Amino acid sequence: MKGYWDSYLSVFKKDYANFGGREGKKRFVVFILFTLAISFILGALAGLFSGIDVVAWIFGALGTIFWLITIIPFIAIVIRRLRAVGWTVWLALLLILVIPGIVLIILLALKD
Repeated sequence: MKGYWDSYLSVFKKDYANFGGREGKKRFVVFILFTLAISFILGALAGLFSGIDVVAWIFGALGTIFWLITIIPFIAIVIRRLRAVGWTVWLALLLILVIPGIVLIILLALKD
């Protein structure tokens, strides 16, 4: 587990906003899985304590702060991985703009 955690933290320590170069599969997968796991845990704790306003607010705030800290390295590691597999980095723009747009359209369609 220590090797995976070190791999995850190295994205923040060495390559926080490094958009150049290429990214290996192991570090990419570790970063994505750890980021999703931490986000899920913070969201679950916020939901679990939703009856206690202050505690739910704290976990919600921690989730937001975590998201703000990880968004730049997330975009950077996706761009580096796209470059490593030989795909255009413009696909990252597709992930950033189109997918949230589709979610927004679905949410608006479900709104009464």
